Formats: sequence, structure tokens, C-alpha cells
Amino acid sequence: MVFKMTDGTKLSTKDKIINSAFSFYTTVLQRKVSLSEIAERTGITKAAIYKHFKSREELEQTMSEKLKEELLSIINDVDANMISKGNSSLKRIVVLLSEKKTYLYYFLSNLSDAGIESYFLQLKNSGVSSLNSLFDENDRIVSFDLYKDFLYVSFCVFFFIISRDIALTCRNMEDSKEELAKFADGVVRFINKGIYCNCPSRARERVSGLLRLCQLDRMIASSVAMIPEPERELKALASCAKKIGFTKITVESIASELGLAKSSLYSKFSSKSELVSSSLKSSMRHLLEAVMSNIVNSESPSESIYIILKTSFDFFMKRPDLLILSRLIQFNEPDFFLTCGEHQQDKEFYKFLCNCDILGTLPDFGKPELGADYLYASLFCIPIYLITQTSSSDFTVEELQSALKEYYYMIVLGKSQGKGE
Repeated sequence: MVFKMTDGTKLSTKDKIINSAFSFYTTVLQRKVSLSEIAERTGITKAAIYKHFKSREELEQTMSEKLKEELLSIINDVDANMISKGNSSLKRIVVLLSEKKTYLYYFLSNLSDAGIESYFLQLKNSGVSSLNSLFDENDRIVSFDLYKDFLYVSFCVFFFIISRDIALTCRNMEDSKEELAKFADGVVRFINKGIYCNCPSRARERVSGLLRLCQLDRMIASSVAMIPEPERELKALASCAKKIGFTKITVESIASELGLAKSSLYSKFSSKSELVSSSLKSSMRHLLEAVMSNIVNSESPSESIYIILKTSFDFFMKRPDLLILSRLIQFNEPDFFLTCGEHQQDKEFYKFLCNCDILGTLPDFGKPELGADYLYASLFCIPIYLITQTSSSDFTVEELQSALKEYYYMIVLGKSQGKGE
């Protein structure tokens, strides 16, 4: 591997190590990349890495600082509110993270253990004025209203960048600056004007009020209460994740948690990723069945959107074991929430949603086109992101439920109009 700067000059060994470390993150990883792997890709010995970094932690800190510096270069020269309507900084961030996807995948791989709150705090301490009112003098979140807005915007940016990357790879397409600019415009338009930005008349068609949403809440709670508990392997996975963090889990540690020989698990699963996916499928099918039964009672297309959001929210709130694992799947395999596998019956749910004609004309994200499957998948993933990124703070269930209702209005009407409905 030849390492050069954009002007053709050679990189220092330290920069080569950093670039090699980033190069492993072409997806959200469920494991730690070893220093031996980084050394081999750099073309040096593992011992040589320690001449530049005292530990793995120092290398990872340097990688995080590099990402932060890139973001600060965009944020520092724009107005105080980086998520305001039509703000150019958000488009520039979309372009940056799309062009440097290894940065984004590295960030999200570590987000499962750290949480985005800590990154917001780092940016605030680096001088991002729009985050000053988010934290108090003890660096605790004091404005949940502002925090949930940041969560919504960050989710949309992350989710659609990764969905587009998956689409580019699956269709073997080359990217271009022109299409990337259209994509960035599309993401900001989706955030500001909602999922019906290309068919505004549908956005105002029977948008459900709070009283109706509360009626739906009771129906959804009853359906979720009837779903069986997760299987034994999945509970063991979640237990290990709580103890040592997800990226450090091995098949061996899961076997130990279950009181089994590791060979017994390897006879069923070839890797940790396969074990995670397989363990989730059964529970996800129950969730899809609950959504289908609830949507039958929907009175409008936009109301079906709320039913998907709230059924998913209630499901994961009552199943923290599933939540720990699903937060990784949400960015690696977003369509997992629509199919849960390769069996024909698993595809019936997506056909059911399409027949319901919930979305109408799809938002325009340029090329490659992002189909209805990605948009439906996002509705399952938003509640996961909301719950996981508020779990380390003292927000109440009522506050989260209120935030979800606001997200519903934002998705349907756009962030610029979707509050206070």
C-alpha cells in the first residue's frame, strides 16, 4: 500500500498508521481491529507502532481527534445554530462524511459503547457555540428539547449516508461530486420538509393529533405485551455486552455465559456476527407481526408511520437485551428490520407495507435512488437510536415518548413545521 498526501508527498509513518487503522472501517465493525492487523497493512512491525503510540487507546484517541478536527473546520465558520433550516454547514458535513466514510464507520463502531453525548460534549469543549446551551457547568445535559433535535438530525445524516453507501456498493456504481451534492441537498430537504417533501398534499392529509396518538398508544402497548421474550442465546449476548462491551465479545465469552463448550456454539454459528443475526431474527419477526396487526387500524398513511415508530419503541423499551444488539444492526443492515432473513415469509412484510401505500412519491436523494425499503427501515431504527442515545442520562420514559411523537411530526411535516402539532 502506497501512502501519499493529495499533493503527492509521502506521509509520515505515524500518519500511515492512522490511515491504515481507518481503512478497516468500511462498515460498522463488531470487533476491535488488532494492532497486528494495522501493522501488517501499514507494512511495519507491531513493535514499530509503539514508537508512535504508547497504547491502542492513544491511537484511537488520535483517530477521534482527527475526525473532530475535520468537523470543527466546517462548524467553526458558520452561524450559531448548525441544524437550522437550510444551513449550509449540515450539507457540508453530509459531504464530508460521505467522502470519508471510514471516519463515519469508525465513529459508529465506537458509538455503540460510548454514546453520542460524549462527542457532543467534546465539540462543545472545542468551541462549538451551538452546544453551549445543551450542557450545564458540570457537563450534564440540561436541555432535552435541544438534545432530541440533535439526535434526530444526526440520525438522519448517519442513516442516509450509510444507506446510500450500501446502494452504491450493491449496484456497483461510481460516485460523483454532482450526485453527492444532490444527495446532501436531499438529506437536508428531508430533515426540513419531511418524508412527504415531494408530495406536500399528503403531508397534511389526516395528520393525527395528540389525542388520537394516545389512543394508538394503548392499542400498541397491548400488542407488544403479547410478544414472547427473547431466546437464551440472545440474552447471553446482551449480558456479555453489558460486562465487557460489544466489540470485545467473542463466541468463547458467549459460550462461557451460557455454560457451554465453545465447540457447541461453533457447530451452529460460524462467527459472532452470524450468532447475532440469527438470534435477532425470531424476535424481529414477532415485531413485524405486531406492526402488521396494528397498521390495519390506521386511519391514514401518515398514521401508519406513527404506528411503526411506536410499536418499535415499545418493543425495544421492554426488551433491553434486543436493544443492545439491534443498535449495531441498524447501521450495518438496515433492511434487516424488514426481512429478518431470506425466507419467503419474511419478505411478506415489505410487500404488505408497499400495498398500504404509506409513502407515496419518494423523497429525491439523487443517484443512486434510495427506495422505499430504506425509508421504512429508518422508521424502525429511529426509536432504537433515541433509546440508546439517551440511556446514560436521567430522561424519563414520558420524555422519550414525547420526543417520539415530535419525531413523528418531523418525519411527516419536516423539522421546520413538525413541532407543536
